[in-house]
Amino acid sequence: MARGVTGFMRQVARTGGRIAPVAPLIAAIALPAPAMADAPAPFWQGVRRVQVLCLVTDARGSNAGPLRDTLCRAARDRAAIGAPVPVTMLAQPGAPVLDAGAVTLLVHASVTDTRAGALMAVSVRPYRNQIQDGGPLFGTAPRAALIRGARDDAAIAALVGPAIDETLPWHPPAGPRRVPGRGAGSR
Repeated sequence: MARGVTGFMRQVARTGGRIAPVAPLIAAIALPAPAMADAPAPFWQGVRRVQVLCLVTDARGSNAGPLRDTLCRAARDRAAIGAPVPVTMLAQPGAPVLDAGAVTLLVHASVTDTRAGALMAVSVRPYRNQIQDGGPLFGTAPRAALIRGARDDAAIAALVGPAIDETLPWHPPAGPRRVPGRGAGSR
C-alpha cells in the first residue's frame, strides 16, 4: 500500500498537482459510506406494528391447539426483543393482515410423528399488504427439531428464534453462515 501511495504522490508531483481526473475516485474510496446504508429496506419503512400469525399442520390437518399457541408466543416474544414497534399475535387471518402499516410474520410449522418423537419444521416469512414493493419472495429456510409436545417451550423457542432473527431488520445477524459441503479455505 505504501508503495502505491508513494507512486501516486510522485505522479502528482510530475503533473504539477493536477489530480482532478482521479479526485472522485479517491473521494469514493476514502470517504465513509452514505448514511442511507443504515436506512431500513423499503419493505420495512413506515411499519407501525408487527403481528405474528401461526399455522401448525400435522397428520390430522391444521392444528389450532396448544402447540400453535406455544409456537406463536415464542415467535412473538422473540420478535419483541428490541422491536421499535408493538408486536402482537393474531388468532386468525383477517383485516389486520391487510393493514399496510403492519408486517405480519407468517410462521408455518409442520409436525410429523417419528419413532424418536415429534419432528417440527418451522419457516417464517414476512408479509405486508402493499403495492409498490412486494417485499421478500421467500421466507427463511425451514428448520427442524424434535420436540416433546405442545408444552416443550424451550425446544420450540430455540427452533423459531433463529428464523425470527433472520427475518427482522432490528435483530443482528447470527454471523457468517457456513455453506454445506464447503470447509474453511475452499473456494
